[in-house]
Amino acid sequence: MRKRPEPLTVRLPKYWSGEQALAVAELLQLLRESVLISYGRQIQDAWDDQLVASAPLQDFDPSDPF
Repeated sequence: MRKRPEPLTVRLPKYWSGEQALAVAELLQLLRESVLISYGRQIQDAWDDQLVASAPLQDFDPSDPF
């Protein structure tokens, strides 16, 4: 399993108008949809690989209370 990269911090301009901010948000949504259409299965597989527990799960007794 590969190590996840550190999250990026993006500083957005403070001077955008509401219309400009909406245009950027719509562009990002279209980009997201296009990436998912093209790579959805690979993205899901990679995500699943990251969620796999690194340690085995402990045995439990289903009759034990929560």
